[in-house]
Amino acid sequence: MAEKISPQEARQEVQSGKALLVCAYEDEERYKKVRLEGAISLKEFRNKEQDLSKDQEIIFYCAWHNDATSARVAESFEAQGFSNVKVLAGGVNAWINAGYPVL
Repeated sequence: MAEKISPQEARQEVQSGKALLVCAYEDEERYKKVRLEGAISLKEFRNKEQDLSKDQEIIFYCAWHNDATSARVAESFEAQGFSNVKVLAGGVNAWINAGYPVL
């Protein structure tokens, strides 16, 4: 089970360049509707995943407060050997409630 990370910690990790923030939705239209500042789409991530270290910090997010979609996607990447996979606790709503931008 992927570790959960707060919006504050996630934003700090992404802004410092330590982590990738990835939308957990396959659908590019959904990504465009719920794009957090600094995030990339799942498609963009998949295009670069072969060039990433398996210990790269990756934070997945979804729009649901129970984190179901992001947790499922995170677990699939853990199964592929990524060892530093996290889930944004509370998803998009927690990000917005923390006062962070959605593009």
